[in-house]
Amino acid sequence: MANDPRKQAEIDYPRAAGEEGRAWIRSKPFGHNPQETARFLIDFGYVLQLLDLHVGSSLAELGCGSGWMTRLAARHGVQAEGYDISPEMIEIARAEAAREGVDAVFEAGDYEELDLGRRFDACLIYDALHHSERPELVLAAARRALKPGGRLLVAEPNWKQRFQGRGASDEAAALPLPIAPNGEGGGACCADSVTCGARRGGGWRTSAASGSSPLTCITGAWIIAASEVQ
Repeated sequence: MANDPRKQAEIDYPRAAGEEGRAWIRSKPFGHNPQETARFLIDFGYVLQLLDLHVGSSLAELGCGSGWMTRLAARHGVQAEGYDISPEMIEIARAEAAREGVDAVFEAGDYEELDLGRRFDACLIYDALHHSERPELVLAAARRALKPGGRLLVAEPNWKQRFQGRGASDEAAALPLPIAPNGEGGGACCADSVTCGARRGGGWRTSAASGSSPLTCITGAWIIAASEVQ
């Protein structure tokens, strides 16, 4: 890892951000401008819906950063664990969980290498897959985290769409999906559905996240997959 500048930058990010930056990290999803905070909270609601997270279900978030999604899931009654490559980010996540009185587990680890023992009902990779140059390794780690039939949500928000809404729809129709859970590219992000098309392979059963949600025109790729490991 020491020989990988990209990963080292992720590890060092909280320190490099300075005190003002760390305050921003700690406050997320709150303390931002109203539009940005609203979008974060809408995204969390969509995560709950797509992963069907009921009280007592289990969730692993890979690349959790400050752990705000993991902590909100724990508040909902989910047995939630978050993993991030930066030990300092994990310290922030643990401190915020303690301050909020939230029962969530946070551990430092490279999400390309994790083996979580197929313990979880659901796995989330939110706004994090683009940090890896080997996304297929991240998706393999996600599959190792899930029980047979467990659900993975990969969310790579498109910030241009997020803040332009329908004004970006025409541009969005031509955008390719960044990656499918089977490691393939292709597909499109459309005005009327978050992702289009379904793929099968690599141990995943995949489907598009679509419907009437207002998220359909303000996010990028949201890909649902179910583990086929038996």
